[in-house]
Amino acid sequence: MYKGEFKEGLFNGRGVLVKTNGCRYEGFFKDGFPHGAGAEVLSDGTRYEGGFKDGRWHGKGVITWTDGVSYKAEFEGGELVTKR
Repeated sequence: MYKGEFKEGLFNGRGVLVKTNGCRYEGFFKDGFPHGAGAEVLSDGTRYEGGFKDGRWHGKGVITWTDGVSYKAEFEGGELVTKR
């Protein structure tokens, strides 16, 4: 389910996407994918808040696990680059 802005039939601008697997993303979209600042909660409750590019975690962000432990990290194309 998506609620937000569209451009040329694709998610563009600010919006909220809830997937059937329970994942939820709220933030900015570009050409149908999360892109820019946003927050994603995975189906297991893990939360990521930070940058996205082409639907993947990208740039600086904070991951918070379900036990409350969190750390700052940097991603490139969905891959962990550094963890602090």
